[in-house]
Amino acid sequence: MIRSTGSLFKVSDLDPDDDRVIDVLSLEWFETSKTILRKKTKGGLDVAIRKDSASNPFCDGDIIYTDGRLAVVVEIQPCECLVVIPAGFLEMTAVCHEIGNRHIPVYIADDAEIVTEFEYPLYHALAKKGYSPGREMRVLYHTHTLSMARQKGPTPKVTFK
Repeated sequence: MIRSTGSLFKVSDLDPDDDRVIDVLSLEWFETSKTILRKKTKGGLDVAIRKDSASNPFCDGDIIYTDGRLAVVVEIQPCECLVVIPAGFLEMTAVCHEIGNRHIPVYIADDAEIVTEFEYPLYHALAKKGYSPGREMRVLYHTHTLSMARQKGPTPKVTFK
């Protein structure tokens, strides 16, 4: 069994001439932020992970174990996703609010697409409200998660032009 305490470095940081065997640990999107996890790699190695709760979630290409001959690399599996391309800022906030009210994680892709794991009731609700939800296979990266940070003290004043 291989034990890991988190990400060591990225597979892109390996020397191209490195002759280590790469073994892939496939993770679902919801497993990337778990602190305790036990799975098998594609090569059949048993991997036990125990991270600090403060450590970052795993990303695609993270090396979680290495020695002179082997490197275990994280690969995030694609899943069926609901994708909405909002027409503007107001539509983006309305769709995110609709998804957030159902306590479903919201991901914002680099090109301002709203992405979440596919759920038929949510798909139907968004379509009924006039949005155009799509259904695609995507990898959900934890770095794209929309989150709200609670602020201490008075709420800052926001003005729109």
